[in-house]
Formats: sequence, structure tokens, C-alpha cells
Amino acid sequence: TASSMYCIRGGPPDKKGVLYDYNAKKHKEYIESLYDEYKGAIQSDAQDIFVNLDDKENIEMSYCNAHARRKFEPIAKTTKAEGLAYTAMRYFKKLYKIEARAKKAEMSVEERLELRQAESKPIVDEFHKWLLHSKELVLPQSSLGKALQYSLKYWEGLTRFLNDGEIDIDNNATEREIKVLVMARKNFLFAYSVEGVEALAIYFTMIQSARANNIEPGEYLTSIFKEIPLCKTIEDYDALLPWNIKSRLNK
Repeated sequence: TASSMYCIRGGPPDKKGVLYDYNAKKHKEYIESLYDEYKGAIQSDAQDIFVNLDDKENIEMSYCNAHARRKFEPIAKTTKAEGLAYTAMRYFKKLYKIEARAKKAEMSVEERLELRQAESKPIVDEFHKWLLHSKELVLPQSSLGKALQYSLKYWEGLTRFLNDGEIDIDNNATEREIKVLVMARKNFLFAYSVEGVEALAIYFTMIQSARANNIEPGEYLTSIFKEIPLCKTIEDYDALLPWNIKSRLNK
């Protein structure tokens, strides 16, 4: 099994964290142990190792609509006529326009939920009926057939954002965090070893968590490196977390 670097985002608005963690094998077991005592929603793509989490009693999986949309996108681009794939893209476009409005208006969690219930839900309901109808019109093994089946298979998770204002419509924010690592990894020659990649995960966790809390990474690293040798208790280390040290750094 190939080794992988995982990126996990989470936390309340005032305590945002970005965690990078390296795992070399047994990915299903790793993911299950990572969320063994977790309760709540998890947003991810629909890989098997994440889908299995939906079987846990206290976890609700929210899947990425950007992944569902990408199944239709290349088909719509290569088809001259405005066929089924084009229609699917129009549904996604309507939903994303609503999300863009909520972001531009800097809506609260409650306001975003209210907007989705009022405007997004009717579109989603219509989209679902269209998917069920369109599935009967195409070959199941065709690219379009697989795109339709993907959305229907993961429909519950793809539409979970309608009932929770904290959940995004897609997983793009996490993918942007992953892209930061992917773009830079060729520069990190010391990550050639397991020890190197584990160190890289720690550094990226600190840097991206600092950015998530609007702290300049260089300033954050300089500060904690000076104070870590003086730490003696768990509370001392806890005080150096981005959201706890933020008030001191931003003076």
C-alpha cells in the first residue's frame, strides 16, 4: 500500500486547526482509529476509506459536490449539444451561485442555513428528480452513466450541507491546504526519509494553522521556538497553540 500524507481541517471559528499527518500503510485502519471517538460531521471526498466512516454510529459523512460536478464537466465540454451533462452543470452552477452570495455577504452559520433551506433545497430536490429520470436514458457503463450514478449513490452525503450551516458545499478548502504541500514538496529533499516527512508534517501543521488563525507564520514559529524550551506542563504547551498565543503576537 502506498504511503500518504493526510490533511485534516477543523475546529470552531476562533480555534481553527490544520493537521498534516503521515501514514505509511493500512489506511482504512488509520482513518478509523483517527476518528474512533469522534462525534459529528466529517467532510471528504468519497474514497472507500472515508465512506466506511459513515457506518460509525456518531459520524455523518458530508461528501464533496466539487467531485460530483467534475464527473460531468469534461463530458459537457466535449459535447457540442446542450445535453444531459450540460444540464447537470447548470444545477451545480445555481447552487454555487447561492454559496458565493453567502460568502460575499459574510453570513453567519444560521443565516447560511436559512438561505440554503429557502433557495438551495428546492434546486436540490429538482436536481434529484432529474438525476433519477436521466439515469434511465443512458448506458450505465458510459461516462455519463457513471457520473449520474456517482451523484445518486452519495446523494445523502452530497446534500448534507443543506441542513448544517457549518458544512461547506465541497471539500475545496481542504484541497487548497493539500495543494500548498504538493506545490512545495519537491523543495523538501529532507523528506526523503520517514523522519523527514514526519518533520515536514509537523512544520506544515504549525505554518498552516497559524495562517488559519490570521497569524504570520514566521512570527509564530519564532515565538514558539523561543518558548518551547521553557515549557514544563501541558498547560505551558497549550498556551502556545495559535488561538491562545494570538493575542500576544498581534499586539
